Amino acid sequence: MSIDELAMGSQGSTYSPTNPTHLRSAARGLTGVLALLAIFSAAFPVCSLADGEAVALPQTIAQPRATEQPSFRAMLATGANVAADLLRRSRSGGALVASAEPINLLAFKGTHNSYVCDGECGVFTCDLDSPLMGHPPYQQIDDFGAYEIELDWSVKRVNGMPQALVGHDGPGHGGTCWGRSLQDYLIDIRDHCRALAYRPLFIFFEKKPWGESDYQDVSAWQPILDDVLGSVFQSQTLMNSEQFRSLVDQIGRYPTMPELAGKIITFGEFDELTAAVHDQCTDLATVLKERDDDGKNIFRLDQYMTDWTFQFGVPPNPIMVDVASPESQVVSGLSNWDIPQCPNGDAPTGNIVRQQGTFLLPYSQVSRAVDRAAGIMHSGARDPRTAGYGWTVLIRAGTYAEGRQVLSVPVKLDRDPATPGRVTIR
Repeated sequence: MSIDELAMGSQGSTYSPTNPTHLRSAARGLTGVLALLAIFSAAFPVCSLADGEAVALPQTIAQPRATEQPSFRAMLATGANVAADLLRRSRSGGALVASAEPINLLAFKGTHNSYVCDGECGVFTCDLDSPLMGHPPYQQIDDFGAYEIELDWSVKRVNGMPQALVGHDGPGHGGTCWGRSLQDYLIDIRDHCRALAYRPLFIFFEKKPWGESDYQDVSAWQPILDDVLGSVFQSQTLMNSEQFRSLVDQIGRYPTMPELAGKIITFGEFDELTAAVHDQCTDLATVLKERDDDGKNIFRLDQYMTDWTFQFGVPPNPIMVDVASPESQVVSGLSNWDIPQCPNGDAPTGNIVRQQGTFLLPYSQVSRAVDRAAGIMHSGARDPRTAGYGWTVLIRAGTYAEGRQVLSVPVKLDRDPATPGRVTIR
């Protein structure tokens, strides 16, 4: 849903297992995805979705909610009284009780120096820390579940005109595998990233000092950054720190991930969500300590490709399902120079990764995707900070023998529109 339609859930009627009218309506929709959305402890009937067929009842299963809510723009225009009324109703258990957790209560995987793909190596050392990014940012998002990327940049004049260029210690420093300018990287994300239709993207723009001397002050470089963002994304999809704080103030809480779907949220610094940055090798124990003891929310990692990096935060959104998915895959990345493995065995390429629900690493069963939305890891442990309440489970064409299932968390289930064919669940 769009933040401009901030409705704390899907618009239209919301399925409730206690409403007889909804039960009768659901019974008439068995040719759609009613079987997928059964929350009763019952065997799945056969459910088929044809290529191009509209999916019936794709609503989130949750507490009953109001069918009409004021838009976010209307809320801002009306002022604090509306926001206060919404907050009172949510506290009283009314229609605004959202099933998804606010984002400040969740943990998110991100990537550090998301553009770096090359190192300048001498005889004995390389000047950039391992490991490197092996995939462009949009693949870090879609295939490896990153919710945040980091782009280092500054302003240099090109043919007399100020340009926002990417690099660590200078323009292009760290590699130009996927572009040279900020605009190059952002266009690549806009044109290729599928996950943005279901979730927001946090972007950390780190302004570096290597640029022109007259573009060192924020008053000089901020308009450059704003112009680049505005040239790539529609204005209604962009949200900066000030707008984010205003939203939190208006609704009286942090928004949920489904409420922010499609948003590009840009922070100069993460003053609303606390980040831990790992510019060298790290491990799961270190990240869990930062999350549990230090209250960190976002973890910018170089080791985004390895299996353990899917185990401390929320699942990808959408959570992908493909009946043909192997139990594990060897994940290859760009590695154009010789760097060592990390102490825990993580390598720049060739890591074995289990099913994780991304576009590259989908689950083979719908039930596994639902478990992951509930915050259940491969180990069987369950943690609400790693849950995906309100997430979308996107199912590729095929026949799924799921058997007896119970949906214990609110999720949306849909057929993947990018894969032709029929989904049949028995």
